[in-house]
Amino acid sequence: MDRQVRRDETIAESGFGIPGDDWMLEASDGETHRVKASLLRDRLDDLKDELDKQTDLAQRDAP
Repeated sequence: MDRQVRRDETIAESGFGIPGDDWMLEASDGETHRVKASLLRDRLDDLKDELDKQTDLAQRDAP
């Protein structure tokens, strides 16, 4: 970096290429719905797997 940092600059002002928070993603309602549904299915699959695992462990320990 050849640039001199001024003493009155903040870290954010002195950095090169630091992205701001002024960006937004654009998605249609359909895309948003599909992504939410996919995330929900993934979470439900994870919960089902955990439940199956716990049930299997409980059945093995049962007399």
